[in-house]
Amino acid sequence: MGRVLSVEIKSSKVRVAEIEKVGKISRIISCFRFLLPPHLVEDGFIRNPEEVGHLLREELDKRNLQKVKKVHFSIYSTRIAGKEIYLPYVKKKRIPDMIELNANEYFPVDISQYVLSYDIIDIIEKQEEGSEEKKKIEKQYHLMVYATPKALTSCYQETAERAQLDMTGMDYSSNSVYQVMKKEHPEGVHMLLKIERKETVLTIVKDGKLSLQRSINYGIDQALETIAAMPIFQTGGDYVKGWEVLRQKECLYPTLDFNRFEQYKEVDPYDLWEAKCEVTEGFRYLVGNISRIMDYYISRNVGVEFDSIAYAGSGCAVKGLDKLLTEELGQQVQPLTSLRGIRYDESMSEQRDSLGVFIAHMGAMYSDVSIMELMTRKKNKEKETLGGAWLIFGIGIVSSVVIAGVGITTHYLQVKEQERLNAEISKNQGVEEIYNAYMNQKTAYEELTSIYDNTKTPNENFVALLEEMEQKMPSSIVVDSLSSTGTDINFSARVPSKAVAAKVILQLRTFESISNISVSSVTKNENGEYVFSVTAMYVEPATISEMQEVE
Repeated sequence: MGRVLSVEIKSSKVRVAEIEKVGKISRIISCFRFLLPPHLVEDGFIRNPEEVGHLLREELDKRNLQKVKKVHFSIYSTRIAGKEIYLPYVKKKRIPDMIELNANEYFPVDISQYVLSYDIIDIIEKQEEGSEEKKKIEKQYHLMVYATPKALTSCYQETAERAQLDMTGMDYSSNSVYQVMKKEHPEGVHMLLKIERKETVLTIVKDGKLSLQRSINYGIDQALETIAAMPIFQTGGDYVKGWEVLRQKECLYPTLDFNRFEQYKEVDPYDLWEAKCEVTEGFRYLVGNISRIMDYYISRNVGVEFDSIAYAGSGCAVKGLDKLLTEELGQQVQPLTSLRGIRYDESMSEQRDSLGVFIAHMGAMYSDVSIMELMTRKKNKEKETLGGAWLIFGIGIVSSVVIAGVGITTHYLQVKEQERLNAEISKNQGVEEIYNAYMNQKTAYEELTSIYDNTKTPNENFVALLEEMEQKMPSSIVVDSLSSTGTDINFSARVPSKAVAAKVILQLRTFESISNISVSSVTKNENGEYVFSVTAMYVEPATISEMQEVE
């Protein structure tokens, strides 16, 4: 396939890998990354394709890459929708048509503004029910279908043109990760975390097939902000310098346990200890979400054990992150450093990045999903439709002459067909009665549900909240005042230490009865206690119109 530029454009930087694929071996010839000015890229959308294209061209020229003209983009955006579906086993060329036919059921949006693509996860075989002699093997496709906004694909196309490159492919970053894992782990249960600055993609494969994939809206951004803000790290608020500190120094402790933080006071000076505690706290929500997804997966796959857990992306460069993840997840976690069929060492990277940073570039070379292919196919289909219309018009004129000659025969056949259909309708009249009975039962159920929902009272919400507070709040918390209506709750509290305050706030965000939690700044009163106020909304507000305040 020759040499190809694989490009991943993030919100603050661009990663580029020059790749050559020969047979089953992919060779990374060179790779590098460069920074982008603020606000050029947002959630995968390139706001200014002209400027990004020119910057990409300049960086390529600096490295004498003028001869490489093909580019393949790996993209990540929360606006790309994905859905697992099952389809009957048909010829592969019919799959796109079947997906387009049912697209509105998969994605409740204006599908004309999206490009559809898919990946075959598995082909499932099932035996039909019945006697042993009559049992047949039924095959189904297990697919992952994606819907990508046309505005997203067009901005990458324009960027390629501005960079004087020929865009030959486009793939989803999350799918690229899956493609790598599929080839790397044909057997067993394996998990990979692609940790970036503002998001993390968690992928689990079982015996080479996609078992679970989730996006987490947390990455290393919070830790990076802390590094930039803390004077002890001497970054002057510069995120680039903060990033280098994370790469070169171990700025976090290998635990999120407040009590264990204390033991490190004897190792580090107080100012450094306090700063490291804050940096470590920046990973709490990320680790917590990973742990919850793992628990969810294990609960639905009883007895399953992970054969390996690795992480890739920007997280590979964070020194000490492997120790923290290993401690908190209860299993060895390692950064991704090698892949089968990939020739790479850090000398190929300008910034000496590890292979894991460029994992999306590798997967894009394996992927069967190609947004570009679907876009080209759609355009060709429109051209074929227009040409076919003219052909049909010509054939219609000729056919009308023939039809006129056989009109009597056609009429006779239609009469016979009508008689057959009438007989079929009479035979199936019972189906209509069953359907009507079902609809009556459904209507009655919906009415009863509506009546119940309209009888919810403020007390129901308040009691549920109190039960959660009894279960999850530390015994040392003192609630000074509390007011509750049918829709929201406000209370002020005090605790003996800042660590307990942090624990209270963290626990509040796990409550199932409330949402939209807002916490005032934590202040220290004259008694040495820490005081704060909390405002939140009930998840299921009361619907009775006369709601009284509970105090």
